[in-house]
Amino acid sequence: MIKEFFSKERAEKERKEFFEKIKNHFIKTEDSTYTYRDPQIQETMHSVTGAYDESIYKFCIPSVIEKRKYLLDLFSGFGYNASAALEMNPQLKIDMIEKDPEILLMGLLIPDISEAHRKIKGAIESSLYDAGFIKNRVYESPENVHLFIEDALEFRFRDIYDVIFHDAYSPEKDW
Repeated sequence: MIKEFFSKERAEKERKEFFEKIKNHFIKTEDSTYTYRDPQIQETMHSVTGAYDESIYKFCIPSVIEKRKYLLDLFSGFGYNASAALEMNPQLKIDMIEKDPEILLMGLLIPDISEAHRKIKGAIESSLYDAGFIKNRVYESPENVHLFIEDALEFRFRDIYDVIFHDAYSPEKDW
């Protein structure tokens, strides 16, 4: 359904309207951000206490992100971790890796939570556009953030990172 929606050019307003129609497939967390419960593995992508708060308290604060220069964000999903990192450190250079284009497409539909989140969505959108998964862009792509749509196990590191976020899908098994 989501891939079909993005098979045509869609304005930002259309994306918001579509999300309103399908938001019952998402879970609103306690910090008002959204997560997704995978019907096959019966788990959510994020803690229901707060998808964005999880990014801040599980990744950004422990890594002292405001002092970092170059982040590798593995299993980027909706882009919350990169968004929180960019919000706390606007000069941060970020490489994101996510192999599932459908998760990335969902991430384009969820409501923006900050200007940093819009920038991350711009990087996601740019890669999806270049790969042919979407037909147009509504976000501006930042120069300091790049998304690679590939399996993290096959990723060829292009540089040296001073911090790596490894965010596995399973809050229940890998908290």
